[in-house]
Amino acid sequence: IWPRKARILFICAAPAGMTVPYAPHLQGLLKAIQPWLRQTPADGDAYFDGVDQHLTVLERASIQDIYAACSGGEFTHVHILAHGAKDHSAPGTPCGLALHRDGKKNEKHVVSGKQLAAALQGGPAGTGPSIVTLATCDSGHVGDVVHTGASVADDLHREQIPFVVGSQFPLTFDGSKALVDYLYPALLNGEDPRVALRELRSVLYSHLAGTSHDWASVVAYAAFPPDLEEQL
Repeated sequence: IWPRKARILFICAAPAGMTVPYAPHLQGLLKAIQPWLRQTPADGDAYFDGVDQHLTVLERASIQDIYAACSGGEFTHVHILAHGAKDHSAPGTPCGLALHRDGKKNEKHVVSGKQLAAALQGGPAGTGPSIVTLATCDSGHVGDVVHTGASVADDLHREQIPFVVGSQFPLTFDGSKALVDYLYPALLNGEDPRVALRELRSVLYSHLAGTSHDWASVVAYAAFPPDLEEQL
């Protein structure tokens, strides 16, 4: 079932002195959910109560924080802003996700796509979100063809998350911001995700092709219901 009412989990992690464009991503998500709200920031507490119905934010997130959040309710969309990092504990040192270590938030804890999927699917129904976007370098990168395993994005999709967007290569801050600014309004407006993804690539190419490969880096793993057009 394609999501009809948006409930977004925004996960942010920047351990061990890393930096991420947290504020622009939060602003982009707030702008994307504005059509779902009856209030504006001028309404004060009523506005924030409305935001809470559609957006949950996890700053300095650990894998335990993610599991706890998903255990408390179902999310339709998950947006992850973090850095990719090599997992030296796994054969072939694949790229994982750099989260905070539980209890020692300044330390880096690299988790795999399968670990992340297990945390995201920890809700009451155990199904997890329909859409996951990874504003993360190398989240769609498969670096070793000798050992088993795949990218974080591929692992999430193989664990039954229908639509996963990641990056095959390093992703610039500007590129990651465009992912939020152009993809989320389209998805929450009921547009075809394939068209939305194409428009995102067009924006990335027109804006950043001279300085980055973000337009070519964005990759999606998708399995859509046969009646997607009717649901949209």
